[in-house]
Amino acid sequence: MTSAATVLNGSDLRYSSPPPDQDVAGAIVAPAPPGEASAASLESPNGQGSGDGDVQLSPQPPDQAVTGAVPALPPPAPEARTTAVDAAVGAPLGLKDVDYDDALHDADLPADDAAPPAAIDLDNQAIYRVIRAVCVSDSGDDAYSAVSADREFATSGLPGDKRRQFGLGFGLVLFTQESGHLGKVLALTKRRDPQGFASAFGPDADALLAATTQETVTDRLRPVAGQPLWEHPWLDRFRAAGRLPACQAAQNEEAIEGLFRPMMPVALGLGFTSDRGLAMVFDRVVIRGLGGGLDWVLQAAGPLRTQAQRQHALDLLGFSSVADFQAGDASLSPSGHFDARTHAALVAALRTDGRVPVPTDPHLRCALLAAAVGSARERLLQLEATTTLLDPVLIKA
Repeated sequence: MTSAATVLNGSDLRYSSPPPDQDVAGAIVAPAPPGEASAASLESPNGQGSGDGDVQLSPQPPDQAVTGAVPALPPPAPEARTTAVDAAVGAPLGLKDVDYDDALHDADLPADDAAPPAAIDLDNQAIYRVIRAVCVSDSGDDAYSAVSADREFATSGLPGDKRRQFGLGFGLVLFTQESGHLGKVLALTKRRDPQGFASAFGPDADALLAATTQETVTDRLRPVAGQPLWEHPWLDRFRAAGRLPACQAAQNEEAIEGLFRPMMPVALGLGFTSDRGLAMVFDRVVIRGLGGGLDWVLQAAGPLRTQAQRQHALDLLGFSSVADFQAGDASLSPSGHFDARTHAALVAALRTDGRVPVPTDPHLRCALLAAAVGSARERLLQLEATTTLLDPVLIKA
């Protein structure tokens, strides 16, 4: 994969695919009971397709999980000085502060000497940590064996009673039958472990794979061997498949290569540079899809949402139009449309130029929280509060 770069506060921020021989694994959400297998390998070959509809095959998981060193966290910031009135529990709220002072002083304000956040590589281990933090809301303790029996269509009482049939949802992020992600997971599983695949799904295993990898949504949602995939006996078969190391590794790969890595140019370009910020963006991708999730993020936090803002940015950087800007960036499609990738690339160019301030990760996270309502807000608040994320600056040395 070609490396991309942005600049944040004068530092190069880059990301790249891990080397092909790296095997990385992580623990499932809930600690497994003694004797159970660890999570599967996360490695995928530099984001390159491997045929069969660009389904990518990762190496078999190692016998022992490799979690990597956890970067040291920065020391906590010093607490603000507490005055006598501040500390008085139950004191009247209208009391003036003991440090009340109307005079404007000539002395310099104190500098902010807080240590910068720790920095880590944005490798598969870091990506996996983000994915696991997000998918707790989707697969819970069942993790790789989780199933969702077409619950979006079965749930009534939605606003305007809008319902959509996604079919079976399976695994870490509930890969859906409708989207085609389920079919990709199954194809990867069979390529890793043909015997295990056949054992889990029985004599209709090949028919299952053929159905879930069809071109059209209608064909992917059709019953297999006379039964919808969101009904028995298929539900039990999928739960059994989720216990296969090959299926776990396949789910990891599809989550990383099918969802997370395609979102990275937009997220990093906008300025989401912490694992917590990337988790919030990925959360929207899991729930709304890659295009829908990034569109939501741009509407909530993109700094160039009006024509005037876009034109000012182009003028400042010396470009006559969107198409002119796209022509100078090989990673962009020269369509002339101000799409998600172009928005993020233009923000990144402004950051590199340095003449105008652009939002940073904390500001962007606040914007997402301010825009979210209902279950979206609840999910994002959980990510803002979780201690499983380390808030490092993700940087490639």
